[in-house]
Amino acid sequence: MASVYLAGPISTAKALDVIVWRTTAHRLLLAAGHDIFDPVVNELVNGVSLEDIRRTDLRMVDEADLVFFDARPGPMSLGAAWEAGYAHAKGIPVVIIGDVQYRSWLKSGEGI
Repeated sequence: MASVYLAGPISTAKALDVIVWRTTAHRLLLAAGHDIFDPVVNELVNGVSLEDIRRTDLRMVDEADLVFFDARPGPMSLGAAWEAGYAHAKGIPVVIIGDVQYRSWLKSGEGI
């Protein structure tokens, strides 16, 4: 059993897209017995400062065994891209969801 952090657009994507991919990920990962760290829950709490959100998201990435990074075509989340890069730099495996041809920076250098 692994803990999985879901990195992907929250505020830059269509609400339905956010709900569909995260709900699907939750269903499949929970059925496989994994724990899920989903920052969307953290970001929906009213009155939470941006700094508190960043600190909590970073802690969740640090505690994750794996990061799922939604890189499908559409608006990119700079925060999610940063989280994926941060996880990679810390040696946490990153699974890219989407076709990297749309995100050429994922293919540059060593990539993720």
